[in-house]
Amino acid sequence: MITVAKHYEDDSLKGELIEAFDQLFSSAESGPIIVCVGSDTHILDCFGPLVGTMLKEINPFIPVIGTLHQPLNAKNLVTGMKQIKSLYPGHMELAIDAAVGDEDELGFIKLQRGALIPGKALAKNLPPIGHIALTGIVRTRFDRSSHKNIHSGSLAPVYAMARVTSQAIAEWYTNQLLTGGQ
Repeated sequence: MITVAKHYEDDSLKGELIEAFDQLFSSAESGPIIVCVGSDTHILDCFGPLVGTMLKEINPFIPVIGTLHQPLNAKNLVTGMKQIKSLYPGHMELAIDAAVGDEDELGFIKLQRGALIPGKALAKNLPPIGHIALTGIVRTRFDRSSHKNIHSGSLAPVYAMARVTSQAIAEWYTNQLLTGGQ
């Protein structure tokens, strides 16, 4: 079930994400681990690592795995997930990745309960990640057949999507610290 689905330019998006994080993580004993999946070498697939990098710049104490400098991608995903499980046992995971969608969903950020299936758009067989999935729709489904489309595209919307996502997560974490998770 999708909790939030809004275009990145919608002024209410950040507030709705923060409210949804409150609801989704209310039962967690500690803050979630932010798992940002994607590649630093493909513009449309850099949404996850870009969010991770921005989060680390805003607040280096937020537990983030996957940045532009240390991406979590198809090559190291299984190893990375084992490492996360050993470093953060029992923690909830917020998995973030770029995704494909319908034409009217382009630019949408979607947040939902359940695991993220990374690499699905490219028919990769990767394990599900996280307890909560946040995706940024960076291209349309009809482009799926052309693998090269993930290599090119405009960075501007991906950057803007990453900015609003990282700001919402950082603000939620700050609110949790100030209120003691109340």
